[in-house]
Amino acid sequence: MEHDPAVIAGVSLAIETAIAKAVELSPGTQRQLKQLHPLTIEIHCTQPALEMFVGVEEDGGIQIASYRETKATVSIEGTWRDFSRVAMASDTAAARINCDVKISGDPAPLMK
Repeated sequence: MEHDPAVIAGVSLAIETAIAKAVELSPGTQRQLKQLHPLTIEIHCTQPALEMFVGVEEDGGIQIASYRETKATVSIEGTWRDFSRVAMASDTAAARINCDVKISGDPAPLMK
């Protein structure tokens, strides 16, 4: 099923804005994010079908888009259920091993 690009763009902007506000309130987080620049994470969700890119900007900001011309630093692929299991786990390393999330590229930035 195809998703309406306008809806995806609107949701991406809303998420990006919320993250920007949260990062603004945490100077330590912004400093840590600056160190990750120019990280780009490709998120390929297979169920529901959705592809997003999360980029770390030079100033520590986050950019979320449904299209990116540059190659991603790291790509993660799985179902929404798999992603949520990893995100909610107290031991994310064990959760990554025990689910079907596939990581390709340089996974080191995901461990920070």
